Amino acid sequence: MDMTTSFTLSDSADGTSMAWEADVKIAGPVGAMGQRVLQPIVNQQVGQVLAALEKRVTEAAGGGASGAE
Repeated sequence: MDMTTSFTLSDSADGTSMAWEADVKIAGPVGAMGQRVLQPIVNQQVGQVLAALEKRVTEAAGGGASGAE
């Protein structure tokens, strides 16, 4: 697997916006499964990562409760 990610932060009316982009190349048996099979799995994983990041940023800004998950 080869993965390249980048993000850009910019000012927005409500604070800071983040644009995130990833390019993933998968080879071998897993790669042969195809985009239709893998895309929902990737979307779910990315959603979980971004939700965790949002939670941490909100907590660091004092906008949420901290504690164990």
